[in-house]
Amino acid sequence: MSNRPHSQNQHNKNNRVFRCSKCTLSFSNQKTYHEHLRNHTITHKTNVHNSMSDTSASDDTARYIAERRKNYPTTDNINKKMKSDEERQERGDVLETRQFG
Repeated sequence: MSNRPHSQNQHNKNNRVFRCSKCTLSFSNQKTYHEHLRNHTITHKTNVHNSMSDTSASDDTARYIAERRKNYPTTDNINKKMKSDEERQERGDVLETRQFG
């Protein structure tokens, strides 16, 4: 018996693997591979940026910057803090030193 060349070619077509050159994904059929290429977005290996949305990140960043500006230790903010500490001490409030760590 001789092996027919067309049967070997048919067998190889069934086991063909389609690999995306832009990412690490592999596909067993050409249809899903082409669909992936149409919808492809470049992703980082850790997929960190997939979990972040641009709008919420920019809102969070703006909120963080505004909060930092408000609490930044300028001379005015330092004077306000010292004044509030003195007022609390005069009222007899308990003053606690912040513990970090």
